[in-house]
Amino acid sequence: MIFSGNPQPIFGLMFLSKKSTARLITGMLALSLTACAMQKQFSATGTVTGITRGKDGYMANLTNAQGKEYTAVISRIHLQKAYTDLKEGDQVKVWGDTTLLDNKISIRVKKLTRK
Repeated sequence: MIFSGNPQPIFGLMFLSKKSTARLITGMLALSLTACAMQKQFSATGTVTGITRGKDGYMANLTNAQGKEYTAVISRIHLQKAYTDLKEGDQVKVWGDTTLLDNKISIRVKKLTRK
């Protein structure tokens, strides 16, 4: 029953019980998580212009043909058998999840190919 118990305002338009409010919020959260999970994975193609070594892998600075720069985070844990060491000057394409950091896109690489 929607109007049983202690009603709580939702969006200022209707009143729902605490249990119904929790169900509504859970449903909205599940819908938003499903939408996020279905997003297309980001990819970038470019030339390796620098390498910064870390304990689990390295970060490769990539510059594409238009001059846009990316940071590719390449980790043994995420790539496992596909892990490879890149060198400056290598042409690569990377796919993965992104983060915007200091106006530069950082890509947590899930797949990598050399061009």
